[in-house]
Amino acid sequence: MNNLFPELTRMGEAARAAARCLRRMQTPQKNRCIEALADVVMTRQDSIIEATRWDLQQTLNSNLFHESEGVQAATPHTLEKTVKVLRNLAGQPDPVGRVDSTWIRPNGLAIKKIREPIGVIGVAFHGNMDSILTSAALCVKSNNAALLCTDNHWRRTNRVLGEILKQVFTDSDFPEDTVQIFTSSSPESYKAFLLLDEYIDLLIPKGDPAFIAQVKGLSRIPILVSSRGVCHIYVDKEADLDMALAIIDDARKTTAENSADTVLIHAEAADLFLPILGAWAEESSVTLLGDPAVTGALPSARPASASDWQREHPPHELAVKIVEHSREAVAHIGQYGAGHSDAIITQSKQRAHFFCAAVDSAAVYVNASTRFTHACHFGMGPQIVVGTGHFHARGPIGVEELTTYKFVIEGKGQIRE
Repeated sequence: MNNLFPELTRMGEAARAAARCLRRMQTPQKNRCIEALADVVMTRQDSIIEATRWDLQQTLNSNLFHESEGVQAATPHTLEKTVKVLRNLAGQPDPVGRVDSTWIRPNGLAIKKIREPIGVIGVAFHGNMDSILTSAALCVKSNNAALLCTDNHWRRTNRVLGEILKQVFTDSDFPEDTVQIFTSSSPESYKAFLLLDEYIDLLIPKGDPAFIAQVKGLSRIPILVSSRGVCHIYVDKEADLDMALAIIDDARKTTAENSADTVLIHAEAADLFLPILGAWAEESSVTLLGDPAVTGALPSARPASASDWQREHPPHELAVKIVEHSREAVAHIGQYGAGHSDAIITQSKQRAHFFCAAVDSAAVYVNASTRFTHACHFGMGPQIVVGTGHFHARGPIGVEELTTYKFVIEGKGQIRE
């Protein structure tokens, strides 16, 4: 199929060549490049804002997005935040070249496990693409080349950002094709991008669940899975109920991917906690969707349907279920969870340990809000996505997670007999 899109083949070959050159880039060079990118973004913020506004208006006029919520144009405030993120990234420790471990074999071979770049990172954007500059900078910091693919809705924005990146790379003595932006003009061209396994080493899809599922079904490139979905808070029978309510209030305020959608309450805590939760819901204008035990105790709660356990909820809704024990809570999370972020509120170290060991999610919390699942809140700097799969990394994907490792073995003439 890529024979039909020769531009993609050219870009793939250029990315592979850039990746070979980038392996030699040292920390000071990379940091100066990222700082230069921050400077140029500030200098050209008016053109970036104008381009995103124009693209967004064309998109809304054409009704190309069925759901326009969350699709936004750049603003001085968002660009200022982006520049701050870039400057912070420039000041972060560099994982590339770091020796993770060393050991010496009985035959005298000295073995080192060293962090190194992956090669060429592909990022497929759908809908909003406000993190394209952060993604580019993360790839620079990790010595990776990048191919960033967005849809045709952002054509003018892509052109402006592409000009900025080329200017920065040229001025910083980086390969001009360190980061390239491909504007997909059709479903066929998007599919062709997803089949660039000859050039792309790791593919990261950024978009809604339907888009990510489509990418997984079409691509033959190794994919870093990042799925949205239901996040849970389990209120144990030994929970501090004031703490539980404060955490639920924090975790239910937005539609972010780490917001809590379902609260599970131990049956022995329900008599005390349900009235507290019901009063909070009425005061906060939150509709509780509950199982029969919840609706029986709270007349204001609506009966939950089977689908309510399976879906993300807006800030004004919260699903609530009573469970008999921790094992039932874990089983419910295993059936309906996204593998993203789940929490237990308890003063029992034993049940906290059981929950953390049994729940298969990228981030598992004890007595804290799920809203902390982001690289910046983990002290890791900016992120591309939160990985919810098991390979090659999971949780917040920052600069270190965009590296792999190799073994360097030093000998003194040893041979294998």
